[in-house]
This record gives sequence, structure tokens and C-alpha cells, in this order.
Amino acid sequence: MPILDLHGYYIHEAWEEFKKFIDDSKDMKYVTVITGKGKMQEEFQHWVDTNPKLKSCELLPTGGAYKVYYNKNRGESSSININRT
Repeated sequence: MPILDLHGYYIHEAWEEFKKFIDDSKDMKYVTVITGKGKMQEEFQHWVDTNPKLKSCELLPTGGAYKVYYNKNRGESSSININRT
């Protein structure tokens, strides 16, 4: 299971690293992201909510890390075929 540790990052750098990590962790059901318990943790839910590849996140018992779940379709656009006769 891939793990991303964001300790030591400034907020914007952490957000950029998180997006890259999510894109690079293909074919996973979930990943773990360590945020710590500071400002980054306050913003993390928003990062997940605004990423179409992600379904949800769950705060782990440590209080400073999340299990992040992917959407099944990974945010890819789907095409719909409509037959008209």
C-alpha cells in the first residue's frame, strides 16, 4: 500500500505533492496519507472532496493520517451512446 508522508511540507507544496501522488498511484483501492495534526489536516478533507479521482477519506486512529479511497472510475469521463431510431 503506497504511503505519502507530508510532514515538513508547506501547505501549497503538500497539496501539489498530494495531487501528484494520487495520479501516480494507479490501480490502488486506497492509499495512506500522513498529514500530521496541524493546518494541513484542517484542509485535507477539502483536497479529497475536490479531486474527482477520489471517493472519500477516513481519519486513522493515530489522528494524523488518512486512508484515502479512490473512485472506481478514477474520475475519468465516460461516454454515453444513445441510439436514436
